[in-house]
Amino acid sequence: MADLKGRKLMCLRASGVMTITIFMIDLSPNVWFLLFFRALQGAFSGYINNANALMSVSAPKGIQGRVMSKLVTGSITGTLIGPLIGSFLATTVGYRGAFF
Repeated sequence: MADLKGRKLMCLRASGVMTITIFMIDLSPNVWFLLFFRALQGAFSGYINNANALMSVSAPKGIQGRVMSKLVTGSITGTLIGPLIGSFLATTVGYRGAFF
C-alpha cells in the first residue's frame, strides 16, 4: 500500500491508529475489548518498517547511514527502555494509568 499511497501517509496512518488503540486499551471495560484493541493495533502496525523505507529514500546520500543508524538506535532504545518505564508506571499508577 505504501508504494501506491505514499510512505509518509502510511507512517501517519500507522501512528494515528496506534495512538487511538492505545488510548482505547485504557478505556477497555473487560479483557475481550482489550484483546480486540490489541489485535487491531497489530493489524495496523508497521510503523518502524515503513519509517526505515521512508528514511532510506528521502535522506540525502551523504548522510543516509547516519539517518538510518539514528532511526534504528531509537527503535532499539524504545524496545529496551519501554518495558522498564511501563512496569514502573504500572506499579506506580496501575495498568490503566500506564496505558493512559
